[in-house]
Amino acid sequence: LPRGAQTVDELSVAPAELPGRRALIVDDNDTNRRILRRQLETWDMRVESAASGAEALRAVDSGGLYDIVVLDMHMPEMDGVELAGELRNRPATRDLPLLLLTSLGQRPAQSEALGLRHLTKPVKAGALRTTVATALGAAQEAGAGAPAPQPSRRLRVLLAEDNVVNQRVAGLLLERLGYRHDVVGNGQEALDALHDRPYDVVLMDMQMPVMDGLEATRRLRADLPAERQPRVVAMTANVLAEDREACLAAGMDDYLAKPVRREELAAALGRVAVEEVEPDPGDVAVAVDEDLAVDPSVLRSLTARLGDRAAAVLDKLIGTWESETARRLGEVDAAMQDGDAAAVGRAVHAMKGGSASMGAVRLAAVCASVEGPIKAGETVDLVDARERIRVAVEQAREGLGQLRVGSAG
Repeated sequence: LPRGAQTVDELSVAPAELPGRRALIVDDNDTNRRILRRQLETWDMRVESAASGAEALRAVDSGGLYDIVVLDMHMPEMDGVELAGELRNRPATRDLPLLLLTSLGQRPAQSEALGLRHLTKPVKAGALRTTVATALGAAQEAGAGAPAPQPSRRLRVLLAEDNVVNQRVAGLLLERLGYRHDVVGNGQEALDALHDRPYDVVLMDMQMPVMDGLEATRRLRADLPAERQPRVVAMTANVLAEDREACLAAGMDDYLAKPVRREELAAALGRVAVEEVEPDPGDVAVAVDEDLAVDPSVLRSLTARLGDRAAAVLDKLIGTWESETARRLGEVDAAMQDGDAAAVGRAVHAMKGGSASMGAVRLAAVCASVEGPIKAGETVDLVDARERIRVAVEQAREGLGQLRVGSAG
């Protein structure tokens, strides 16, 4: 069998912790809910879903019992962090594993206090399988913390540090840990490197000439498409709580205090998400093939074990995406008529998440390129943005339509 087929087969095997366990999915995006449900049911889990935080709380308060809750970060009225806080205040869910899904790897400042686990969207099946199994295995042992993933020597590491001595010390630490790496001397060079090739991790110094680490992180979060987003680990001599919060607010995922120690660096690299450490062959192609509108491996991996049901399930998923995308385009048009850029950004964000989950990588990237500047408060040509989105939607619809025809044949 081809390597990719072996990967799908391996992902189809349910870890011992999953069969029969109850999961609650909370996401306002119908496409995302369906995809997550399909992935979890593949491993024989019992799944319920809710379209809002209020609906999820009603399910819990009415006696619903769950082993894990998977919640989206960005939802209207009550976001994922607010919902997590409400769940932690209820006896039935106080100690329940909570898995927070974010679009660009951003980790809220409250995550540690709420005991949240994290995955970046679009969620890969392997990452979801490993994270849920680890969470449920840890939940069965009182007081046991979830073990950090072991470092992988396949990581692509970028070191952004202007001090030559620090460059050599960090480089030596990385070599001793078995990681190959590239070095740049400031934030602008880091951005240039990230545009040239994909990296899994950026070790980012905070104080650098030309562009500091915070600004570089904000820009890479806004500029890079979702599938090219690296994990960013801050390196700084500042150890105050507000400095750590500034790192997280800029979009960084982790934090190392200088001088960096070997054990701490190893642990930070070991926390890199599974989907970044071991990408599927199709994921690599998405990252480097700018002409690809739809990555077919995403939906194929979801329907690989469904046999005769695969075509019907695929047809339903694509139909849901089409209706959801049409609704979001309507929201974009309404917001444009009102001159409400923030509302455009919210609609585009929702469209980005659903499209990435379907493998519509070009549309997700276009949405990210529109959303980023809006979130940064920059002036955006909304007419041009709407046209770029329209073209990308048509390309995604055509690509997904070809998958639908192929599965039916």
